[in-house]
Amino acid sequence: MDTDHLTTKNNYISPLSEYVPLIVRSLAKIMKDKDTKNREGSLVVLTNLVQIQRNILIDHIDIIVPNTLYSLSISDKIKKSKGQIIEGKSSQTISKSLHSNLKITALAFLYALLQTHDDSIRFHKHIKSMLPLIISHANDSFYKIASEALLVLQELVKIIRPKLTISIQNEFKPFVEEIYECTQKRLKQKDFDQEVKERAITCFAYVIVYLGDLLLSDQLESSWPILIELLRNEITRLPTVRALTNIVESPLNLDLQTVLIETVPILASYLRQNHRTLKMNTLSCLRSMIKIYAKHFNKILIKTILIELPLLINENDLLLAQYSLKLTTSICKINNNQINLDKEQINSILNKVLELIQSPLLQGTALDAVIEFLCALVPQCISYEELVKLLIKPIYSQQKSVSTPTMTNNQQQQQQQQLVVHKQAFYSIAKSFAALTVANLKESNYFIKKFQEDLNDPKCSDSIKILALLCLGETGKNLLF
Repeated sequence: MDTDHLTTKNNYISPLSEYVPLIVRSLAKIMKDKDTKNREGSLVVLTNLVQIQRNILIDHIDIIVPNTLYSLSISDKIKKSKGQIIEGKSSQTISKSLHSNLKITALAFLYALLQTHDDSIRFHKHIKSMLPLIISHANDSFYKIASEALLVLQELVKIIRPKLTISIQNEFKPFVEEIYECTQKRLKQKDFDQEVKERAITCFAYVIVYLGDLLLSDQLESSWPILIELLRNEITRLPTVRALTNIVESPLNLDLQTVLIETVPILASYLRQNHRTLKMNTLSCLRSMIKIYAKHFNKILIKTILIELPLLINENDLLLAQYSLKLTTSICKINNNQINLDKEQINSILNKVLELIQSPLLQGTALDAVIEFLCALVPQCISYEELVKLLIKPIYSQQKSVSTPTMTNNQQQQQQQQLVVHKQAFYSIAKSFAALTVANLKESNYFIKKFQEDLNDPKCSDSIKILALLCLGETGKNLLF
């Protein structure tokens, strides 16, 4: 069904491409029409057009962009002829209502155009005319105009510097400070709309991610208190966590030591909140921080994170458990003498993982996260031998069934055949054992021999034999005995 729909869509797109030059020429005249409704209608048509196929207007940028900017610039002017007919305030009110919709539509089209066209160099010649207008509209008092302008502004930031590995063109450098001041001004405003807040935070993050190395050290330092304040705010904390993740992952390698010390305890406290999306984004943010800025972490910061993780590791939400385990794995892999994790620090998380591994729901990426975590523990936090014993303990706790004089043969047979844990748990434990064994071959002989002996021992229960067989089988995929 999906294939048929895609084929039908492609059949429509091919002939449409042939008419694009004619459509653009026709709309170019309407985009400078005196009637604002006509201009608005032409922009709606173009917005729909760019969403049909990527780069559909790539050869017409030089026509489309100036005509769109015309609608943004001329809408600020109030014609005197209309002012003579309608007096004072009523003239201004009508003018604003007529042109606000046009501005919003024009900005929405520009955002769609920038998002759907890949060749950023094509837009470079229009940056000088676009940026002042967009910055002006980002500071507009009407929230909807400001919100749409901030979306366009964040796309323009990426166009100014499409690749972070290349230096920015000299002609664009004067705009860096203007963009920074515009977004910072929006962030500092207390009583603006929620949508504008979120988009201002995202845009501010883009400025730091793409242009952070061009800002003065004082400008960067003044940014962090604003972000920390927004992070503490219940309304703005989620978009700020996402923005912080983008900043941390920026390849510009900015100095974030001050930010880490202040934000990590706040982020750790969000892992207790009854807000799943916030917890997921917080875990991703903390993991990025640890992977990229591990050298700035100490025992106190690590402890504030680890203490919150055990409650997130359970079968009720396997995706949240997976994210938590990936974060813990990243912590275990930190090569920092100041931290030196041991079994006591990680014990509560390990106990939760040993419970989770017996769950019938554990499989796929969640199981992979469990295995990766267990492998990261050896030998830094726990020995291979001790960890394997903990893994097989639920099944070997009954060991070999002991018969008593009062038990009949049928009762003894039933006891041996009864599975100690769910059958999925056998696979989870076996896969974990195999991964640990492959990584620690020198210490694995004892357990491999033990499993071989248990398979041939008639006194062993079915549970032990199943586990032994699966463990040997999973290990045998990678090794030859």
